[in-house]
Amino acid sequence: MPIHFLQRTNPFIAKKLKEYTIGFAIKESSLIQAFNWEPHLARVDRWFLDKISSDIPILVYGQDLHSCCCNSTLMIKAGIEETSDPQSGGIVERNDSGVFTGILREDAMALTESVRQKMTTDGWKNAILQAQDYLLSLGITAVGEVMSKELVAAYNGLYSENKLILDVDGWLRIEEWNGTSKPDIRFDRYKLDTLKVFLDGSLGSQTAAMSEPYLNLPDQTVDLMFSDSELTDMLTAAVEKNWRLALHAIGDRAVAQSCRILQQLPTLKSGPHRIEHLQLLPYVSESGGYQENIDAAVRLVRDSRAVASIQPVHLIDDQRWLVKRIRTELVRKAFIWRSLYDAGVPIAIGSDWPVASSDPLLNLHVSINRSKYNDTPDQKISPNEALTPYSAIRAITYGHAFAIGEENSRGAITPGQKADITVISGVAEDLMDWSNAKVEMTICNGEVVYNNN
Repeated sequence: MPIHFLQRTNPFIAKKLKEYTIGFAIKESSLIQAFNWEPHLARVDRWFLDKISSDIPILVYGQDLHSCCCNSTLMIKAGIEETSDPQSGGIVERNDSGVFTGILREDAMALTESVRQKMTTDGWKNAILQAQDYLLSLGITAVGEVMSKELVAAYNGLYSENKLILDVDGWLRIEEWNGTSKPDIRFDRYKLDTLKVFLDGSLGSQTAAMSEPYLNLPDQTVDLMFSDSELTDMLTAAVEKNWRLALHAIGDRAVAQSCRILQQLPTLKSGPHRIEHLQLLPYVSESGGYQENIDAAVRLVRDSRAVASIQPVHLIDDQRWLVKRIRTELVRKAFIWRSLYDAGVPIAIGSDWPVASSDPLLNLHVSINRSKYNDTPDQKISPNEALTPYSAIRAITYGHAFAIGEENSRGAITPGQKADITVISGVAEDLMDWSNAKVEMTICNGEVVYNNN
């Protein structure tokens, strides 16, 4: 199964794919998969891909992995009909004439499943070990991983073979939970005790649930994945079985729903629940109108008692097109970090890899400067919401430990804690500029596992 990762020259996607098809003799292949398509840079549809290959199925994934595009050959092979109705929580995109464009969003992406080739457990194990080496070189000592059943088998095997070096906090998608079991995988550096729940999609694919339509899609309304009653029943059952919750919520309606529901649920001894991404503050209405002041929205997040699990690095890409998608008043409530931190909301910084860069040094720089290296923050997206160096470093170390319920054993360099330490050089004295920073050494559990020298 050849795989080609598209670089950020997406306007030249056709040329890149043609070069790829020559290099890998695609006539002997059963599927071409490509990644990192950015829709705001290049329009790709079924007919565009048909010009590249009318014989081999092609599947191109959006950068955020919340949408994909297939050519006509894949559509036929997967049995996707022109008249297919959208799946629950998904969108089958059609043009003005009602013809399928080849673009699938959210759960509708499952329509391509029969064509996608499955990896074996050994294949997953090899991929995990390669990823582990790469992440260790970046100074990362702990990760969170959303697992399928196949991945659970791979991680179990690697743990029993003593090959896991990273601390792994495993999550299971709630769709794969049987509704009755309790968490039963908890080891020293590997556990599986969290359920991932998607409340909406993404801003990039325009499937995040917003309080108002996107500016370029004024007639389209994106629904929440679940009603409040459905979500409450499902999550109450999960918490009763001692599962922690990670609620994916990006749009202001989805974040508001996550806050409402989490206020009703108990926290657990094993650790807090968390809101993943939280790229917009929750929608708050007041006297029938929209409340522009962020204070009420920040209080709603604080009252949810959840960890705000954020990925500052997303700001680099999103600021290029966000102001074209949502109103200026909503943009001002995007990527709010400092106000949440000052209000006492626990914050954990992560990367959302492979959707965004996994480099924690870049993530720290963005969280402190609201921009990538050698750049300036976008004045339209609340530049005063940057974190201080201290709060950013705390969020990416102790914040992660607190979010997974291990603040007593990791997250700080103190006696009695796990000796997970990253040695970094080249940081500015005031800890503001990380553009020249580099990882010199990574230590996991007291053992040097990466040495730049």
